[in-house]
Amino acid sequence: MKKLLILTAILFLFGASAYAASGDIAGQYYSTDINTYVNGYEIEAINIGGQTLIKAEDMKYFSFSVYWDADSRTLDILENAHPENGTPPAIKKSNYPSGMVLGDYYETDIVTTLDGHEITAYNTGGITYIWAEKMRDFGYEVIWSETDRTLKITSPTRAGFKYDVFLSKGENPSSDPTSGQYYDASKGAFSILWQDGKITAKGDANLFNCGFHYNGIKYQASIAFYQNAGAFYSAALSEKLQSFVYYMYGEQLAEPADLFSYINENVKIKVNGYEGKIDNVTRGGGNGHTDFYFEITGLPQIKESDLKEIEFSIGDTSGMEEYAIERPVYPDEERRAAATAAVRKSDEDIIQSFREYGDFYAIYVRESKSWGVYKDALYIVDKETLKPSDDILKQVRTITGFHYDNIHPFNGEVGDVPTNLFFSCATAWKTGDFYYDTLTGKVNIVATKTHYLPEIPDTGRKYYVIYCEGYRDNRIELAAFDADSALTMNGQILGADGYRNDIKYYLDGDKWVEFEQGYERVSNNAAEVIDGNIDVKYTEDAQ
Repeated sequence: MKKLLILTAILFLFGASAYAASGDIAGQYYSTDINTYVNGYEIEAINIGGQTLIKAEDMKYFSFSVYWDADSRTLDILENAHPENGTPPAIKKSNYPSGMVLGDYYETDIVTTLDGHEITAYNTGGITYIWAEKMRDFGYEVIWSETDRTLKITSPTRAGFKYDVFLSKGENPSSDPTSGQYYDASKGAFSILWQDGKITAKGDANLFNCGFHYNGIKYQASIAFYQNAGAFYSAALSEKLQSFVYYMYGEQLAEPADLFSYINENVKIKVNGYEGKIDNVTRGGGNGHTDFYFEITGLPQIKESDLKEIEFSIGDTSGMEEYAIERPVYPDEERRAAATAAVRKSDEDIIQSFREYGDFYAIYVRESKSWGVYKDALYIVDKETLKPSDDILKQVRTITGFHYDNIHPFNGEVGDVPTNLFFSCATAWKTGDFYYDTLTGKVNIVATKTHYLPEIPDTGRKYYVIYCEGYRDNRIELAAFDADSALTMNGQILGADGYRNDIKYYLDGDKWVEFEQGYERVSNNAAEVIDGNIDVKYTEDAQ
């Protein structure tokens, strides 16, 4: 009877809200002694009815993108393997004992989604909290430790639940098709066995590209033909695959229930010994290729590191000859991998682009300074020695307008002089074209262009100055103020005699956003002055 009462209370807590109006008190939330971690960092959490809820808006610091749409009243949270929103805020530990009432939580008409799936959420005075344990349903690893009183949540990508496994690559048969006619080399059946990376197959497995995929929620196997839409060499197999399809190019061809038994009689798939079922087969394609996608259910959540065996077959291959399938090694693949390894300083570094030019590679990297904080870097790596240059962008950052951590090099190319790499960089207010001389290691300016800045707000103040604020990652800020003298730039300290009545703004896209008033000077760490209607006097110490 006690278990029934507890279950009823939980159902009321998380299910009865459909009958309440937004803003109604839904219940009370409590302090908790549980420490909750997301992707290795502690996040603010509360307790509601024995369940842990975490602060949704703060998830942007924990490897997520968080988007609020006021018009549709939706809060969308999306996994982002490489967040760029700064380090997580410090957790304020409660002095209250676990289980003490901290306040009321409310019903809300805001729809909160996690990776496109609606998730239970509540409002506590304008702050949204989502049900942490529920994240397990969306591919997240959620581990509770009674001993440590910890709840650890890991994103599918970081937990190893998102991966693609190579199973085969199609090759045309050695025999040429009869002139003017299609040559069908297929037997209409195949089997593929993947065991710890080693692949053996029978039948038609060498006539198509095949992969096994997991996105943390759904498993999928894909078959892709690159033989004039599958007409050459594989007609018997492609016709059989077509008989499984109930959805193609946006049109439903049949009811899936009518095909379910037939498909699973002919299609077999096992992972680590667990047998899956096919509940959906769709067809797509384009540019001369045809693709078939098999959605798989009935498999447990398996990490990539735990994969031992995958079996995938269609039709009967008994009596057919077995052969090995090797993963293709593309030209220069190992050397490219070594060049990438030479410039990465941590596992959090992101390779943004990799380009090959003559005797060197140009590699654009987003280097992780700390969790959630990245800095752009551009390296030249010698093909022969695999020795990287210093970060080329260090020199670019010494040029007025390019002091930012994130300056995004793009448009790389080599002209008539094969040792010169031309590239462009863009900051919030300036774009520049440069070239790097690989022989001297020097960066040279070709041209720069200042971007349009929004109109200065009408504040009634006499002066304004636009500058880069070093303490806030060199973002562009605007100060409107009154003063009795010209501005003085003493090192990075920017101010004036009689500085007063100030209003501060920062640049957000194409608009100025007010954030501060009443400070004693313009800035304690101005990286540079961009524009203004007041003279600036520089001391000898100014940089």
